[in-house]
Amino acid sequence: MTGKDWLLRFLCAFAVSFVILCIVQLFRGREIVLSTVYGLAWGLFTALLFTSIGYTKYRRCRACLEPKKQEFSDMRRCFVPKKE
Repeated sequence: MTGKDWLLRFLCAFAVSFVILCIVQLFRGREIVLSTVYGLAWGLFTALLFTSIGYTKYRRCRACLEPKKQEFSDMRRCFVPKKE
């Protein structure tokens, strides 16, 4: 996966979490400015967490995220704990 893919993943996660959090805060009776700030802050945190976890999993075992390019035997090692 390229940097563009990770940026797109981050932006999608940020947009979805921002909209959901902002709408929830508006339904709770908060002002628009406070709802927007809350959505921006927690949306950024959520998107960073989501993207960094995905990147960590991708670096650990690329076959888990790209199963069509790998054989089943390569995918199986993603789900078996490593013995050290």
